[in-house]
Amino acid sequence: ILEQYKEGIICLTGDFDGILGQTFLCTGEAQAKTLLQKLVQIFTKENTYLELCARGDFGDQKTVNQWKCKMAQELNLELVVTTNARFAEPDDEEASDTLFCIGKNQLMTSFDRQKFVTGNWFKSWDEIVSELQYLEHDILENARQNTLKIADLVDFELEFGNDLLPNFEVPEGETEAT
Repeated sequence: ILEQYKEGIICLTGDFDGILGQTFLCTGEAQAKTLLQKLVQIFTKENTYLELCARGDFGDQKTVNQWKCKMAQELNLELVVTTNARFAEPDDEEASDTLFCIGKNQLMTSFDRQKFVTGNWFKSWDEIVSELQYLEHDILENARQNTLKIADLVDFELEFGNDLLPNFEVPEGETEAT
């Protein structure tokens, strides 16, 4: 399916939780490199970007980011830099957590409930640099420029105040809740 619909798609490889990061962590470098080469074959070298994600000290992100830098150099691929943003400001974290609990039908007070790691707001460049301080400044700046280049390529307008969800007809005798 990817090969069929690849036209106009820019491929970002995701954070450590994405398919490339998980392949690297669970099955090793050789299989991850093979998967990356398959992505490049499908989307082309010009449209495939290795994604460095600023997620603090969460999980194996640092290990995956360092491997991606190695692959970028070895395969002559470009890097981008992202964050795992789920809300706009640090003060929005509690509201985001509350909405997550509602969506999962969980109580916020439950000891064993599912919870996002903290720090998932849209970060400033200085915050990103601080979290990725283990990477060379030139690598980060190049990744930043690539990220901005992609942002300039995207033609997207979000219209606020309009309901963008599709309207589905409900059978007679039913409601949207049933």
